Order: sequence, then structure tokens, then C-alpha cells
Amino acid sequence: MRRNASSIPKFVLSRRSVVAGGILSLLAAEPAKAAPRTTGVINVCDPPYNAGSNRSSRANTRAIARAIADAPLCSKIIFPEPLSVAPQDGGYIKLTKPLDLEGVGWHSQLIPDPDISSTAPVISILGIPRGVIFHWGIRNLTIGNNANGNNVNPLQALREGGHGIHIETNQRFAGTENCEIEQVYTQEGRYGQESYGIYLHHSNPGNAGAIYNFTISRCMIQGGIRMIRVADSVRVLNSLIFGKNDVDIDVKPGAGNLTLRGNNVSSEGGFRLRAGPAALIEGNVFAQQLVSTNPNNALVDIDGDIETMIGVTMIGNRFQTEANLGNPWLVRCNNVESPMIWGNSFKLPSAYTPIEFTELCVKANVGPNIWDIGGATPWVNKNSKSPVNVF
Repeated sequence: MRRNASSIPKFVLSRRSVVAGGILSLLAAEPAKAAPRTTGVINVCDPPYNAGSNRSSRANTRAIARAIADAPLCSKIIFPEPLSVAPQDGGYIKLTKPLDLEGVGWHSQLIPDPDISSTAPVISILGIPRGVIFHWGIRNLTIGNNANGNNVNPLQALREGGHGIHIETNQRFAGTENCEIEQVYTQEGRYGQESYGIYLHHSNPGNAGAIYNFTISRCMIQGGIRMIRVADSVRVLNSLIFGKNDVDIDVKPGAGNLTLRGNNVSSEGGFRLRAGPAALIEGNVFAQQLVSTNPNNALVDIDGDIETMIGVTMIGNRFQTEANLGNPWLVRCNNVESPMIWGNSFKLPSAYTPIEFTELCVKANVGPNIWDIGGATPWVNKNSKSPVNVF
């Protein structure tokens, strides 16, 4: 039986001052009236919303939209069971104010209706200036229908809908701060690069709104991650990222300190970092399982094609291919100043060179690493004017 937070009885102790003698006496506790729905937790399956696994996708979408409209700022929306949802203009579920969207486990699924074709994002979040910090969280949710053996249509291997979660900032003072996506599973979408698992987009570079102090943690992401002009202190932690697309990130000018730590990345396009100083890539496993779709044939591509990057550190990672997939670069550094590579392990099934430093890479630093590369040269340096510093 589902219980609404408002159904939990409350007991309140009141104090009455007795002037004569200054004695305080406690009144007997009495049950409080049922809390109003605006106390901060709304279950979309409770009245008056009545979403449910037995209702149509359009009815559920209307119920969720009404719950979001009713929710006070900085409150919580609960999704307790599998819910089919339908596309509407701009997204299946749209959020333009600070709220938390939470499930209660992997069975809390948002399932894009497989009978309605759409490239709209499943969860669409747009930063809107409201005079408050635009803080939100998405936790304990599945986007799609195959998180486990239940509710799986074998003919529906890919989910409908565009990006699983799409976050956009495009107005001044409309950034997202202290936001997180935690323990979320995104099923792979059917529309390629229009169906990334997570897509972060600062779409108007001329304004001060930005995506910063942002965390993706303990997630399973099919369909990859795309970030465009994100800002300071963006973190991807302890997550599994696989399937089509890639992890493709660039950081807006003047920002930096991207952290990629403790992840397992085997997405078809690998990992590509295109801009941003002082990035830390630590303790990850990068595994190539299919022929790379990276434009530079690299598993990890520190590309710098948008702007020169400074001080990228790669430490404690595992770089490997799991089959003879041609001659991929396990790590490629281009237009990077002072990259640091040490304490990693490299594994190739054949005697291929794992690292490339291009003509635009300067002051590269390589420390002790584990080389399981069949006797091949550990790296090739194409910048004759800037030798690799070995320490």
C-alpha cells in the first residue's frame, strides 16, 4: 500500500507559560490536521494526479505536468512505478523550476510510448531566471523499459524519444548550480546523436548563465553523454557508460576543472575532450569493444579542436581494446599543453603504439605506466620541437 507523506500523523508539543511561579506545563499532544499538498513531496500516482501503469501515456503526461505545476519551488516529485509517457512540445516531461524528480528504484521507469515516434527529450530541463538558485536533482529513475527482466518488449530493443535527459541554459542568470543526476539508468535511444543518454547544453555563449558544480554519479548510461560549453566543476563519477555515441565534452572559455573519475566507458565513440583547462581523468576503465567511431580513431581523444587545453592529467586509468580492431590510438593528445600521463595501464592485443602526441601537443609528460603492448613503442611524438618529458 502506497502511503503519502501527508498521511503520516504528526504530534506537536505546545508550551504554555504560567506566570505565577514561572512554571511551564506541557500540553498533551494532539494529532495535527493532514498536511497540505504543498509541503514539498508530491507522488504523481496519488490523487488528484492519479498517474499509473494502467493509464495511457497521454494521461500520465498530463498528470505529471500538473504535479510539476503544483509543486512549490525546491520540492520533490515522486515516481513510484512504471509510467508510460507521451511526447509534448519540447519534451515528454518539462521542468522550468527547481525541483527534484525521484523514483524509488529501478522499477520507477519513465517509458516513452513506443507507438508515438518522437525525438523530443524524455526529461527536458530549461534554466529560467527566478531569483533563486536553479537547483534540481534526478535520482533513482529508469528512462526506458529494459532496466531488468520485467516490462521488456523484445521487439523494442531501443527506446523512443530523443535525449534521455536534456539540460539547457540560454538566458542570463539562468544557470544550473549544485545539480545532480544520481543512480539513473537510460536505455539506448533509436535516433543516434539525437538520442544521447544525457545532453548538457549552454546554448547561448553570449550570456552568463552556465552549467557548473554539476554531478553525474552512479549511473548506467546507454547512448553516451554530450556536454557543450559547460563551466566549472563538472563531474562524472562511478558510472557505466556504453552503447552508441560517445562521451563528448567541451568547457566554455574561462572555466575548467572537469573531473572524470571511477567510470567504466565502453561507448562506441570512446571519450573525447575538446576544450577546458585542468581536467582530471582518474581511475577509469576505457575499453574499446567495437571499431571506433571517433573521428580520430582514438579511444580517449584529448582533442583541443575548439581551443588549446592546458594541464590535462590522466592517472590510474586502464586503457584497453578487447579485440583486434585495427590500429586505434588508446590515447591521442592534440593541441594540449603539458598533458600528464602516469600510473596508467595500457593493453593492446597486437604490437600497436598506444599514444599519439600530435604536432600541436607541447610539453607532454609521461611517468611510470604499465605497458602490455607486445613490445611496441609506447608513444609517437609528432612535434619535433617539443620532446616528451619522461620522469
